[in-house]
Amino acid sequence: SRLASINSQTTLIMATPSAGVWRRAEAAVADAGFRAPLPRQRSFSSRALVPRSGGSGVAAPSRWLPVNLPAPEASPSPRPGWQVIERWKEKSSVGGVEPVSGCSALVKTLRKALRTPVGSQKTPQSFWRRAAFRGGQLADFLSPEETCEVLTTLADARLQWEGDVSSTKGLRRFAAHSTVELGSYSPAQVGELAWAMARLGFQDEELLQAFSRSVEHTIKADRGRLSNESACLLLASYRKTRVLDEAVMKNLSRFLCRRLVREPLTPQQTAGVIAAYADLRARDMGLFNATTLALCRPHAVETLNWGELAEVVLAYASLRLHSSTLFSRVRLRLYESAGIVPQDEADLGAAPGDDRAAGGVAALEVLPSRAEVAANLWDQLLEPAPPPPPVQLSQQAVARFLEAHVHLGRVSERDLLPLLPHLSHPADARPGAELASLLVMALSKGGHVWPWLWRRAAIAFAPDRKLAPHSLLSLTEALRLHLVRLEPVLEEVSKSSGSSSSRELSPSPVLDALRPEVWGAEVLSVPRLPTAGPHFRTIAGSLTGLWAHAMAHCRALSDVDLQHLVVAAPGLLAAQAKMARALGDGDPAAAALHRAGAMAAWRIGTEAARRRAVGEEQLAALLVPCGLSSSAAAVAGRDRHSHVFAPSKKRKEK
Repeated sequence: SRLASINSQTTLIMATPSAGVWRRAEAAVADAGFRAPLPRQRSFSSRALVPRSGGSGVAAPSRWLPVNLPAPEASPSPRPGWQVIERWKEKSSVGGVEPVSGCSALVKTLRKALRTPVGSQKTPQSFWRRAAFRGGQLADFLSPEETCEVLTTLADARLQWEGDVSSTKGLRRFAAHSTVELGSYSPAQVGELAWAMARLGFQDEELLQAFSRSVEHTIKADRGRLSNESACLLLASYRKTRVLDEAVMKNLSRFLCRRLVREPLTPQQTAGVIAAYADLRARDMGLFNATTLALCRPHAVETLNWGELAEVVLAYASLRLHSSTLFSRVRLRLYESAGIVPQDEADLGAAPGDDRAAGGVAALEVLPSRAEVAANLWDQLLEPAPPPPPVQLSQQAVARFLEAHVHLGRVSERDLLPLLPHLSHPADARPGAELASLLVMALSKGGHVWPWLWRRAAIAFAPDRKLAPHSLLSLTEALRLHLVRLEPVLEEVSKSSGSSSSRELSPSPVLDALRPEVWGAEVLSVPRLPTAGPHFRTIAGSLTGLWAHAMAHCRALSDVDLQHLVVAAPGLLAAQAKMARALGDGDPAAAALHRAGAMAAWRIGTEAARRRAVGEEQLAALLVPCGLSSSAAAVAGRDRHSHVFAPSKKRKEK
């Protein structure tokens, strides 16, 4: 009945559209149950509707009057998936989490999961993998700030995404969305995003290219918005991902040179720039000159901690760069940490090649005599270990300082003097394999025979340490150099073996004549020197461990590395034979050394014969000194080759 009345009223309205009729129509509509007032619309035709022929009653209007119904609220995003974010907001609680401006509840939830109370278990990796997957699904709806916050939180949680399909897919979606929307990121957000991806270890080719284009555009057209922190963060990201983009490095170098002069970086930021360019092998002389001037400012070196200072020194040394002013300040700090007072400016170090005579002509180097060399060796064998340092450095910092000395070739006694207390009294009871290997290289190149330091260096040859192929070759050459350095002492000990036991070695009569004040009355009255014997046995144990490593890993060497080992092994075998004679035939260390050398020579020879990597002459030079036959090794190598690699008859037929 209401509908019929509305139809009749509507017909009248459309027939005579006057103001009074409009008011009556509005009243009728309000009586019919529609509370909202109708807007006045005069767009309808003023002609009356004529009923169809044959029909009865009033004809229905061709168009209904519009009704002002409440419209649905507009969604913030027309795409599907926004409801998921709304559910995240409803379920999340802000308790215990700092409010984040402009970030969604997803970020707050992840931050809350990252902060575990004391005594409770950490959030499992399954949660973070699921969070990475869900975050990737919502990547299109997140702002740049939210994207950076989510990825930074995942990096802080140390997300283990490798091997997991869902989290990898989520990170790929993050990378794809960031690649498209990187133009809307600020320079600070670009640096934060790059650092988060670098910490996660996730490399996407398109995203890296987008990073490079963004950095180049920012430096060329918008470098005023790029802060020092963001530039250092971008550089650290490239360093961590081990990606060298020459165009980006060149642009960043120019930018950093301007900033180092006009708006100086902090010493910590300068150290990070130096380490990044050194790790990426970008040898930019202009940038390193600017960083050297920045670090030579007052109190710049003193502001750095020992780890940062060691990184700076190693970065310069790895690129074969040397600054006398900078390195003298570093050595002064090392002297203070070791509790040693430098005697003169020469103790603080000078640039290589600066040792010249007063007239400007290079001073001629006077080689010491054999007796002087032997006297120096005996002095070092009797020299006690230095006292513990007042300031203990970390093992990693000491290893970096020592590696810098090895790179620059500055391994004399004066160069290593501030490091000796830290090397003899390390922070850890057992030095790492890296520090032990560097110590062997430094001692062999410098010609040092300190027994208390070689005992710590012998850890590099322990059976539980795995040696890389280049480390195996380097240590082989280092031990050969050390045995060559010990030849004067070994010869004197071998000559005096007739009057004393082979295990109890006597001092040299030449040393008694040259430097009698070194020994003293008590030492001269005893015809034996208990220091040389333990040192020889330490070297013998190191050689035995080296041959064991060579036997175990010679098959994993490449053909080139195997050829180098075959060439280097005969020299080491000849040098160790002299030490075995000094120890005596009845010494267990000498017998074990001879047996280990012969077994390693046979194993290396058969492997070289199997691969046909060397000729007959090189194979004979390796095996004949050990009493082995090169022809037998060649036959054994061919038999081993046919047994291991020859296909069977069934496989050939198949």
